Amino acid sequence: MNYWYGQAVEDDIAALAPLLSQALHFNMAREASIEWMQKRGVGLYRAFKVDGAIAAGLGILPMGQWFGGKAQPTAGITAVGVGPEWRGRNVGGKMMESMLREQYAQDVAISTLYPATTQFYRTLGFERAGSRILYELTPALIKPKRDHGVTLRQVLETDYAPFAAIYDPWAATQTGVLERSPLMWERIMLSPRAERLRYMLSDQAGQSVGYVVYEQAGQFEDIKVIDWVATTGAGLDALLDFWAGHRSMVNKVILPGAPMDSLLFRYHEQGIGYNWHLDWMLRIINAPLAIQRRGFSRWLNCEIALDLVDPRLEWNHGRWVLQVRDGVGTLERGGNGDVTLHVRDLAALYSGYLAPHDLRLAGSLQADADQVDLLAAIFASSRPWMSDMF
Repeated sequence: MNYWYGQAVEDDIAALAPLLSQALHFNMAREASIEWMQKRGVGLYRAFKVDGAIAAGLGILPMGQWFGGKAQPTAGITAVGVGPEWRGRNVGGKMMESMLREQYAQDVAISTLYPATTQFYRTLGFERAGSRILYELTPALIKPKRDHGVTLRQVLETDYAPFAAIYDPWAATQTGVLERSPLMWERIMLSPRAERLRYMLSDQAGQSVGYVVYEQAGQFEDIKVIDWVATTGAGLDALLDFWAGHRSMVNKVILPGAPMDSLLFRYHEQGIGYNWHLDWMLRIINAPLAIQRRGFSRWLNCEIALDLVDPRLEWNHGRWVLQVRDGVGTLERGGNGDVTLHVRDLAALYSGYLAPHDLRLAGSLQADADQVDLLAAIFASSRPWMSDMF
């Protein structure tokens, strides 16, 4: 069989769009699936052909992701689909490995995705590395706090720049959240299905301290928060007060949040529900470049020898010395390989999803107690998460 992987072109749409729609179980007519792909941009998609016939495809969304106070490019993988008649023939695996090698050639060091099946992506070197959590708040249980000094102003314009001005510096303090592209912002600000309501939060000096974008459903149905940021405690109180004001008409407010979110810390009770939870996965494509682009504590000056196992991408495989100096990390060939770990383990360490001592139990990391403590110091971070879905 002859395999081909590459960027989709206009001539591929008629076959690729319906294939992805069927593979992803969309209830979408052929014409609608073609329009969906054209609106997103055909150039974002890759086709995988077997003997000239399209057998699978995927999308690559260019974006950034924050780790250690630095944002670096990541290949956001979306709409991965294999035609039903091609399944069980390693078509998906060949396509995904081709994507990883393509991104390596373009100096993209990491890739991120939401898995439909975790085990499949683990065979490709991806590992769970962060969470997307939707919480349920009950407006009737929120105790209003009227003296927060923050006002909310509705924004009718769809320009995302004022929102990004609040989001971007806040995102730099988080782990795993996206450095959003214009496409991601457009998905937040507008929806073809429902009216998006947008509010800015301002303090008494007129400074912006947050925002919220949400959708209303029918009467007495849940509110769905699409995106929100609050940069002060008063801003958090104002948001809670805002939701409390909906208690006569709304039973639940569904909103994304961090695993240990400060908004929930200010919530008056512990009875917070989980509406949905899915872990996203990370793949280290270029280990030295990924380390170089990540931020580390500027107080650390240390090194540790790694023996990295990567069966898929040969340039990552082997012995390395990881050094951290003044907040900058380097990964260079050499060392005695004191610590053995799979590239999946490195992904979970890199993001801060698992502490090294937990990873030694749950993964394939092999290290003594001192090495585990050193790895914990090197990769210390807040819990990784993401509010965006793609």
